[in-house]
Amino acid sequence: MIGDLSQALPALQGFFTIGVLIGVGWLLAGFGVLSVAHRQMMSHIALYVASPALMFATISQADLSHVFAWSIVASYGAVMVAGGVGVFVARRWFHHGLAESTMS
Repeated sequence: MIGDLSQALPALQGFFTIGVLIGVGWLLAGFGVLSVAHRQMMSHIALYVASPALMFATISQADLSHVFAWSIVASYGAVMVAGGVGVFVARRWFHHGLAESTMS
């Protein structure tokens, strides 16, 4: 059972906002309103401006004990180990170069 939904509300609002923007962009591209250059510009704005701003707004309202919890450290550690194993396997068994193995 979900305890207090108010703690998850900022994250849900962020996902909803991104979902609406994706939907509007998809509709505009489908109707031919946006050219390829417009779509590239919108994707750059979303990636380099909107996403960091949304992350800052969400984290600025978060409880710092949740942001810097040991579970986050464990998650980052697990991601680093899994990524390291993936790079090792790609280089050792598939004979990929470093660039290819980090992208695969």
